[in-house]
Amino acid sequence: MNFRDALRNCLTVKYCSVQGRASRSEYWWFMLFSSVATAVLENIPVVGILASLAFILPTVCVTSRRLHDIGWSGWWQLLPLLLFLGAVASILVDISGMTLILLFLGGLAFSLYFGIRKGTSPGE
Repeated sequence: MNFRDALRNCLTVKYCSVQGRASRSEYWWFMLFSSVATAVLENIPVVGILASLAFILPTVCVTSRRLHDIGWSGWWQLLPLLLFLGAVASILVDISGMTLILLFLGGLAFSLYFGIRKGTSPGE
């Protein structure tokens, strides 16, 4: 899947659909676009906030479809969030910095794993 098809799928056709599957290329093209667009638009105060809010739903949906492609439930995308909340709790409780680093790296490793794992979409 090319860049244009990935954006068309994520922003129009399957904007808020968690049904189906998303190939690696669809997932990564959309993540690249949303990251760059958010970083660029962040410099404009109101537009940056609106852009970030607009990308939340399609990001959750494409991540859920990507997890379906590798045979997992879409609820697994909550694991990095839980690890992040654990890291915040460790800061509040004043646990060592190593715990924070391990929680952050665990969430990052999990996110990269399902992002690069070969799925069952045609054209992978």
